[in-house]
Amino acid sequence: MIPGEREEGGAREEGPPDGPIPHDHRIDVVKERFAARLMTYPNVTGVGVGLRMRAGRRLSEPCVRVFVSRKVPEAELRTSDVLPRELEGVTVDVVEGEFTLLRNGAPPLSPERRRARHFPFAVPGTSVAGLRVTAGTLGAAVYDATGGGSQLLLSNWHVLCGVPECAAGEEIVQPGPFDGGTAPRDTVARLLRYADTDRVDAAVAILDGNRFLSDAIAGIGLVSGVGAAGLGMRARKSGRTTGVTGGIIDAVGLDVTVGGRLFRGQFTVASEDGAPVVAGGDSGSLTVDDRNRAVGLLFAGRTDGAYWIANPIADVIAALGIRFTPDPLPLDAAVLLTAADS
Repeated sequence: MIPGEREEGGAREEGPPDGPIPHDHRIDVVKERFAARLMTYPNVTGVGVGLRMRAGRRLSEPCVRVFVSRKVPEAELRTSDVLPRELEGVTVDVVEGEFTLLRNGAPPLSPERRRARHFPFAVPGTSVAGLRVTAGTLGAAVYDATGGGSQLLLSNWHVLCGVPECAAGEEIVQPGPFDGGTAPRDTVARLLRYADTDRVDAAVAILDGNRFLSDAIAGIGLVSGVGAAGLGMRARKSGRTTGVTGGIIDAVGLDVTVGGRLFRGQFTVASEDGAPVVAGGDSGSLTVDDRNRAVGLLFAGRTDGAYWIANPIADVIAALGIRFTPDPLPLDAAVLLTAADS
């Protein structure tokens, strides 16, 4: 079989990760050096730095991770199409994975959830979308860092926009159109700006004054700050379709093909028991670590739902000019509030 299904005599056995794995810069360098070449092999869908798999078990050993759409027995491949077993002393491990944007295939919600409009607060973790889209997830409440400090609604570009011709000012409804949302009845915000690049699929909208936006994510609570994704970390999200689910950060620095487009520098969260953790309609969910720090924005998933892919939150913040905390009060206002409480 191709790498990832071989037994290596004398190899050191490693247990499953029980927490973050120490970063190994050497593997990053090897991945960057060979990623473009590895992406040219047949069936390869992504290359990153990941946790090695053996016999279906995830180990505490970092490696160069290669995702393929389908594993093929080595005997059926041309010699030139066989992936290397290692690169410059670093193990190359292969895992099946074909990924798609979660814009399609959203299953219907129950009648009760379809009727829920979350008045007077729109709640992160629930259905939202632009009028050109079916339904995605309201990821989080964020704040404009480019001036004014307005509270904004964060989700994916393909949830709030969805087409190249979308423009600032377009209406955003909660719940999304597929879940019964219509304008103007359910209009909650208007598109402000977006980023649709090879690193970020994200957009923000500004509230239109008809609804409030909760800072707390359904089933998760308040975002405590901002962090960075690392191998072996536990992460979770609250999504429109599958609710609160979680897993282990299984690959970072991932260059991956999604819907025919190459995205760079992404990370994956993998189900720890193989059960689905993501489905259509979960796009836009905020990914948080076990301390409720924002680490990424979910935008795609493996076709069987056992993995999701997220943009690193630092890239989202930089692309959109946002922050997760409001501007601090001016000193005079803070003094007045303190005096009023005393």
